[in-house]
Amino acid sequence: MGKTRAGEKVQEYPSSNFSPYGDMVMAKTPSNTTSFLNVDVDGNLLTSDSGSSSGSSSGSVNIPANIIKDYQVIDLDESASPITYICKQNNSGDWLIIKMNETSELALQYANISNNGSYTTYTDAHTARASLTYQDLDQLDFTGAGTIPVSEVYVDYKSQLPADYYIYNIQATPSISSNASIDDEVLTVTSSTGVVAGNVITIYEGTVMFQSLVTATTATTISIGSPLDFAFTTAATVETGLWNMNVDGSSTTQIFKIKAPIGTSLHVHVFSLTMLDSTAMDDGKFGGITQLTNGMVGRFVNGMTKNLALIVNNIGFYEAGFNTEYSSKAPAGQYGFRAKRQMADVNGTVMLINGVDGDEFQIHIRDDLTDLDQFACTISGHMGSN
Repeated sequence: MGKTRAGEKVQEYPSSNFSPYGDMVMAKTPSNTTSFLNVDVDGNLLTSDSGSSSGSSSGSVNIPANIIKDYQVIDLDESASPITYICKQNNSGDWLIIKMNETSELALQYANISNNGSYTTYTDAHTARASLTYQDLDQLDFTGAGTIPVSEVYVDYKSQLPADYYIYNIQATPSISSNASIDDEVLTVTSSTGVVAGNVITIYEGTVMFQSLVTATTATTISIGSPLDFAFTTAATVETGLWNMNVDGSSTTQIFKIKAPIGTSLHVHVFSLTMLDSTAMDDGKFGGITQLTNGMVGRFVNGMTKNLALIVNNIGFYEAGFNTEYSSKAPAGQYGFRAKRQMADVNGTVMLINGVDGDEFQIHIRDDLTDLDQFACTISGHMGSN
């Protein structure tokens, strides 16, 4: 059994070499040069340029839609020729692997590391796939005949999908009663009770997370504002609720939260909060209303509970590391307030919301905010491994 262990060596690339919408395949050669490979979705080699490890890219890989994790594993056993393996996990949790040899030529065979079968195309390999449980980033087990003889490796996590989501207060959890298809804009559910047009809808299945707005409902259907980007099944978890935090939390605290899908994580880089009000704003108010008595609380929950900030007025956002900005009526309309917190600038790191552990980021509303016209919080970052 060979194991790849993250932390032994991690190959880092300049950000210019790849984008979050694709991945760059990089293979180490015996001469210690680096080759950038341009391959199509079936793994066919298109071009190859060699150069120094700091060289520019010659192309990128467009990952098939169902590939959500992409690792590069390099066997650095000096007693044999270094070999590179591109390991792909699809959104069903299954793994495929592409083998590349030391001359950076792509071996046009896909090995399914679940059953050690060999296929000439990605489609064939995916069709014949078997389930393999992914345990943790620092341990990929390759078992059976023809295993990867990994003695010392580079592990590079490649695919990082952009993530932008509302923090929301759950009002209903309908169940999908009929499997959906990509581009569907209507979900069939057992009951739409509690689902309200204008509320946010978030769907989780496996490592996939989708969010949109509810536009209409019937007794057994939910119409959404944007087409599905994943074929959700009846196994999916659906949550709908309020994205607008102008609620009354003075008697019972109202909790707005965000979590990650099971099996992956949200890396939060930016928190953005916005307020709209019909009343002029200043630093001593909360939006356009009187300074809060109890204040809103940010909280991180991951087995332990950690309060992050208590904010009672607009200047409190600035004191908590947010960049703030007011906007006046122009000349009619609403007054606005914006607050943006760049996690890396303020804290030197991003916030990791781990779906495996059930982590959550929460905002607790403990005052009556119903006089605000609108109050919302979104998170921005990427979906990826721990």
